[in-house]
Amino acid sequence: MKKLLIAAALSLACLGTQAASPFVTRTGSTGPGSATNYVVIPSFAGYQAILQSVQYRSATNVGVLGFQSGAGAWTQTATNTTTGVTNQISSTNGLVPGSFLVLEHAGTGYIAALASLGQATNGMLTNAVLASGGWGVAPSVGDSIYQLGTASTIPVGLGTNAVNGNCIFAGEPGRPIVVWLGPAGLTNYISATVEYR
Repeated sequence: MKKLLIAAALSLACLGTQAASPFVTRTGSTGPGSATNYVVIPSFAGYQAILQSVQYRSATNVGVLGFQSGAGAWTQTATNTTTGVTNQISSTNGLVPGSFLVLEHAGTGYIAALASLGQATNGMLTNAVLASGGWGVAPSVGDSIYQLGTASTIPVGLGTNAVNGNCIFAGEPGRPIVVWLGPAGLTNYISATVEYR
């Protein structure tokens, strides 16, 4: 009887920890531009983003697809303008100038390069200074900020094509992922489909 009760308790514990049902979504895409094209796939609490399809058009024979996952978790502690480059955040511990950051604001991800770290008016090292142009959106207090890790890349060359599979790239659970196409090309295009599990 004791073994049966223990087995029942373990079964109930496992039922309580099952993840919610997976779902698939197609991300927004970036159009032609003179800079590297990015698609930011925002995090979804309790889920892991699994990249399943990337459609692209590369304007150069040295085209490269890159994949990166967000790491760490910082928060915006003061509002800013859409073009403001100095952002007051919860801490700068672990941030590396020259890396890319993702801001998640109202369910959408924005990417920017981190130029340097600076002191806030309180004398604490809590300012993240972006390279230029700001986030492109006015961040709010409490918005999440993630630093992107090392990129995994695939050479794709010139032309229009797609990479498909059950799992092309997986981000850390509860963290955003970024898919990018470089180098810059005036006719570059990229879009992606992701499943959250």
